[in-house]
Amino acid sequence: MNVNSQTYYTSGIMFTDAMKTAGAFFSHWDDWVNWTWDSGKINEIPCDTNGYPLALPILTSDNHSNYVRFCINNYYKGKYRILYDGAGKFGGQISVENSNFYISFDANASTEYKYIDILESKSGDHLRNIRVVPVLYEYGAAYPTFINAYLDGLRPFHALRFMESSWINWNIEIHWSNRVLPHHYSQGTRGLCLGIRD
Repeated sequence: MNVNSQTYYTSGIMFTDAMKTAGAFFSHWDDWVNWTWDSGKINEIPCDTNGYPLALPILTSDNHSNYVRFCINNYYKGKYRILYDGAGKFGGQISVENSNFYISFDANASTEYKYIDILESKSGDHLRNIRVVPVLYEYGAAYPTFINAYLDGLRPFHALRFMESSWINWNIEIHWSNRVLPHHYSQGTRGLCLGIRD
C-alpha cells in the first residue's frame, strides 16, 4: 500500500497537528491598490533552521513591508487552536479569543485550503514551533502524532511503500544533511522525514 504524500490540499490527512500539512511559506504584503497573492520575496526573509522567519514584517527589495502567509489543509474538521513559541501576531482565516488564535475547519474542502498569515514576529524571540491542534489539546495535553483513523486504515496491509510520502520523484535534496527533519515547520513541502532518530 502506498502511503500518500502530505500537502495543504490532500484528502488523506495523517497528522493530528494540521500545521504538518502546511504549504510552503511565501511572502505577502497588504497593498489593496497593487494587491498580489504572492510578492515573490520569500528568499529575502531570513529564517531559522526549521524554516520560521526570524523577524516580521520586513522591508524587502520591492520596497514593501512583507509578512509571511501559508496555506493549510481544509480536510480537517472542527475548531483548532494555534499554539506557538515566541512573540508575534497571526492573521488570515483565523479568529482571536482572549488573545488566543483559533482556526475552524469545515472539512468540505470547498476551497481545498485555508490560509494563515504571520503578520508580526519579534526579532530575538520570533514565532516558532507552530502547532495547529484540536481544542481538546489546546492547554498542553499530549496528542498523538498520527490520526487514529488513518493508522486504522493502514493496519490491514503488511507492507507500506513510502515513495509518494517522501517525494521520491520530486525530491531536490542532494545531501543527507538537508533532509526534512521532524521539527521543520511542515512535512508537506518536501516530503515526510524518514530515517530520523534524533
